[in-house]
Amino acid sequence: MKIFKTKLFVLCSFLFIVILNILCLIKCFNYQIEIRDQESKIQNHQIDSVLFDKLFSTLEYSIKCSNFKLCDTLSIENEESETYKMSQLIGENEVLVYRFNYQSCVSCVDSELERIDSLCAVLGKDRVLVLASYPVARDLYYQFKYHKPTFQMYNLKKGLIENSIDMTNMPYFFVVNNKLEATHFFIPNKDFPELTKLYYEKIISELSN
Repeated sequence: MKIFKTKLFVLCSFLFIVILNILCLIKCFNYQIEIRDQESKIQNHQIDSVLFDKLFSTLEYSIKCSNFKLCDTLSIENEESETYKMSQLIGENEVLVYRFNYQSCVSCVDSELERIDSLCAVLGKDRVLVLASYPVARDLYYQFKYHKPTFQMYNLKKGLIENSIDMTNMPYFFVVNNKLEATHFFIPNKDFPELTKLYYEKIISELSN
């Protein structure tokens, strides 16, 4: 009888230890899940903060550059390095201008030029103007030669447009009239494609009237 009680005690002790270990493992597992959830929340919060900062920066530049005037003495070059004045490129109707430089994100610019192709089909080739900034005009046309026939593209040196963003590498849009007054300033951002879509819709509505 005493042996039986001893064996029972040992068995119960063993089962107790096993159950305790299982409970500890479950607790540790749940704790790891909780840690991962917290890390995920922190990471998502950091991502949201980065996106917010990008959006805020974009809006800040948009406010600073909301209205400005282009100088008619700007020397704008074509592929053959022939120069034009800005007024020679703008007719009676307002024109949408897309501005970027050789240090801008190439994939961002390339995808934007594809959208501009579609925009030209709606507004007409004479209502859209691409003003890039490359050290040598021929480099611009070589890099984007497959876009060349679809819209007007010229080279204008970096920093010659008098606004606070032209010395940066951020591409941007604006609309210019025959008095060379610039309005409808906008900075596209790949993290906010819906904003760019809304801008295009607004421009089509404005320039189609």
